[in-house]
Amino acid sequence: FQRKQIHSFCTHHKRRRRYFSFPSESDQRKRLFSRLLFDDKHHAILCFVEQTGCTDLIGTIIRSWTGSSSSSDEYTIKGDSFADKNLTDTARRKKVRSNYKIMVVRNPLERLVLSYKNLIEPPLTSLHFVFPNDIKLEILMRYRSREYREWKTEGMKYPLNVTFMEFVLYYVNEESEDLDPHFQTMTDLCHPCRIHYDFYPNTKTCSEDINAITSKLSINSTSTNHHDQYQEKLLLT
Repeated sequence: FQRKQIHSFCTHHKRRRRYFSFPSESDQRKRLFSRLLFDDKHHAILCFVEQTGCTDLIGTIIRSWTGSSSSSDEYTIKGDSFADKNLTDTARRKKVRSNYKIMVVRNPLERLVLSYKNLIEPPLTSLHFVFPNDIKLEILMRYRSREYREWKTEGMKYPLNVTFMEFVLYYVNEESEDLDPHFQTMTDLCHPCRIHYDFYPNTKTCSEDINAITSKLSINSTSTNHHDQYQEKLLLT
């Protein structure tokens, strides 16, 4: 179903490429390569997207690849990456053409709301320009500058919140490529119109999707039993 939707989107917006290709712009290439992980043993490529329940799902899949059941491996998701400087574009293209490609997805509106709830809604309590504080400060200076100045002048005596409406205004008025990856569109992060992914797992069908992936890649099911503990957690995020 997701493949049909992506194909329809790419065709409608005239973005679909007949053959696999990488973005020509340097920044886009760098962003894409940094999130493409590959596993030569099982001939698989995984593109991860922030705010999709990705961290746990990717950790589960990576542990399935390595055969590990240790939770300490959950965040070792940067091992074999397309960003490896030793990889040539020829080698990257060969992997894309021959490997099974996976892109984790989530309903875009759910992802936007989750980004707000997790990163933007918590009250601003300092002026440190570090993520996600820098985004909150930028939004407040843009859409509520008078109240922000008063709050700053009064010594930040009370917490200051960014509303969801202000966040949406910021989101729709920024170019996607200028946004933090947590807020960029999934198509701009993983370029499914250029890289024709074979499977699009999502958090709502996590167990079924992981079973399908492990079956397709001939991964020993005994190494994936631990993934069930993540299902409830993923559905609540």
